Amino acid sequence: MMGLSTPSAPPLTTVAWTDAVQEILGADTAQAFLAAPPAPWRDVLPALCTRYGLRSGLGIGVRLGRAFARHMFPVLAVDEGLQTPDVRLLPWPRRMAVGVSRLADWAAREFQIAVQAKPWDEGFLWLATCPFGKVTAPEGIAACSPWVGLLEETLYWLSGGRWFAVAPHTHKDALFLPRHPLH
Repeated sequence: MMGLSTPSAPPLTTVAWTDAVQEILGADTAQAFLAAPPAPWRDVLPALCTRYGLRSGLGIGVRLGRAFARHMFPVLAVDEGLQTPDVRLLPWPRRMAVGVSRLADWAAREFQIAVQAKPWDEGFLWLATCPFGKVTAPEGIAACSPWVGLLEETLYWLSGGRWFAVAPHTHKDALFLPRHPLH
């Protein structure tokens, strides 16, 4: 049928974010925290901290990041080449390095921000501004908690089920991703 146009589907990132917010907050509450596309994640963190308090808002942010990763990863892993045999058969420390680098490239494209993943001491340094909104967190707590959840869930998947404690770094807007798991 020539001449008829169909509405395009929302981008996968928007769908995954919306599903994650609904999973964590429930369908009714989620609508209050979703901005208009193309960036429904914009300013979600300040809104969560205002409604639930700083520490609870940051904790919910971590859970949102983990849920977002779970909803994104089935497609993201294929699109970024993380499901190919040459990546899947790498030893997990090397697979983690490749995955973190490709995740940084993806995040830079999707969130339209500068993102870097640099080897650092005994891990990686994730350098990125927070696309989820700005909050001032207490010392030792990451101000961009959805990044923490997204990165922890990604490292879990890349390492074959090992848990990593992503932590804030003294460098502005940086998170430290350790090379060694908690167990």
